[in-house]
Order: sequence, then structure tokens, then C-alpha cells
Amino acid sequence: MKHISFIFRLIFVGGWCCSFAYGQNISPSQTITARLTAFSVNQPVEKAYLQFDKPYYAIGDTIYFKAYVTAGEQHMLSGLSGVLHVDLINTKNKIDQSIKLQLDSGIAWGDFALPDSLPAGNYRIRAYTQWMRNNADFGFFEKGIPVGSVKADRIPESISGNSIQAAIKPDIQFFPEGGSLVAGIPCKVAFKATGANGLGIDIKGSIVDNDNRQVATFASSHLGMGYFYFEPAEGKTYSAEINYPEGRADNIKLPIPEVNGLVLSGDNDSIPHASVSIKTSKKYLRITGTRYIPC
Repeated sequence: MKHISFIFRLIFVGGWCCSFAYGQNISPSQTITARLTAFSVNQPVEKAYLQFDKPYYAIGDTIYFKAYVTAGEQHMLSGLSGVLHVDLINTKNKIDQSIKLQLDSGIAWGDFALPDSLPAGNYRIRAYTQWMRNNADFGFFEKGIPVGSVKADRIPESISGNSIQAAIKPDIQFFPEGGSLVAGIPCKVAFKATGANGLGIDIKGSIVDNDNRQVATFASSHLGMGYFYFEPAEGKTYSAEINYPEGRADNIKLPIPEVNGLVLSGDNDSIPHASVSIKTSKKYLRITGTRYIPC
């Protein structure tokens, strides 16, 4: 399960803090805050970011990019890793090309040459370091890259740039808080909509289950980004029915809810204070034999 090792380490730290503070003249919340701060310092999390020279490409082009790897809460350039792995994933969800880049103080440059024999479609580029694999795929960079054909019968020479952008399907991504949807647990799901020009676009729509019953609605609030809440049910699948400003519509499937697991969520609306909660499904407790013990 995604991020499970990170979550268990967080549970361990939290439980250790509670046991340490018990019987001491120290507030458990102060102890937890101090220990979690030490944990984040001693176990820094790396994240990868890629900046591309164009938002979309044609067969025969070369994808040029600059890579950044950051670490810690301040997202400072990382010196933990010396190599960045970058994959070009094709339309069949298989790695088409893979390269290793040497990082210099958290920065690297790279490129992918797209051969003339490459079929057109929506590709993905994924970047990660070996350090990131300690926390499953948390911190991995992943982005959809539209690749079109330059054949005359597909894209005439007279076609305008705006027409090309209009023909390319926008990139819509959904991010369940905690990494996964878990049946029976209310979840906050963030989303981001990006147009062919690489800029955020406004969208709105609804979430429906496999019986076509609406369970939630959503609308972007800033630069194509927003979030919504809903509680997935066991045995159900969900999809997003999306409406674009120009009148187009689309349907995108959401990740299938897991029948048992953990959901880690954070709330920092009341800065400088923040709260972190870990919710688990009843089935997960039965399988693991875990008993809830409050701190």
C-alpha cells in the first residue's frame, strides 16, 4: 500500500511519544511536536520536480527538461542523492525509455528523443531517486506529456496553434489525501487541471459511482486546482464527470477504493497550529488484530 512504511513509522513515533510523556511533567502534545520535528529532521523526505521546455510535443521532437530534487519541509535543494532516475512511460503503461542523471546539488538536465516510429498519444514522465523509494512512491514526480503526429493527414500545415491545443486532451489529476481511497473512511481529494499550454484551467463536475449515483460535486477555485470530500463505499467504483468552460465534457475514473487500510490527513488551517489524524477501516483492525488505544 502506498506510503504504508511512512505511516507506520509515524504511528511508532506518536506511540513512543505518548508512552514517554506518560508519568512525566510534560504535555503529551509538546512531546509529540518535539519528537515529530526531530523525526522530520532525521528522516528528510526528498521530492522531485521537472521543468519542461514545452507543454506538448510531436513525433520526432526532443523533450528537454531541467530537474530539481528538494528535501525537507523548506524544500531546499537536496544533497542526499547523487542520481535521478527518469522514465518515459508509453500509452500502454510500459517504460519506453529510462535514463539516469547525475545530480549536482539537487539539479540535473536531461532529454528524451522521440523517434519517428513512436505512436502518438498521452505519455507520462516519472522521476525519482533511490532515497524516495524508502517511502513507496511518495515524492516521485509524474506528469502527462501529450505527443502528437506531424503527418499531413493528421495535422495539416494550415492548422493554428490554438487548434492544436484545443485538440489535445487536458491533463486532469486527482490526489486522495493520504495517497489512497479507503472504503468507509471520509476522504479529502485534491485535483489539478492543466491545459495543453501548461497553464491551469477552470473545471467543474461531479463524482458518480458505478450505479451513476452522484456522491459529490467539485469546482476549481484557483489555477485549475481545488478539492472535495466524499466517503467511498466498499464494492463501488467512482468516476469524475468533468465539464470544461468551452462546453466539452469528459469522464475520468478515480482510483479504486481499497477495502482496508489507513488514511493520514493533516489540517493546518489554524496556523501556527496543525493537527494530524490517522483513520483506519474496521476491516483493517480485524485483519491486523490491532486494538485502538488513545494517547
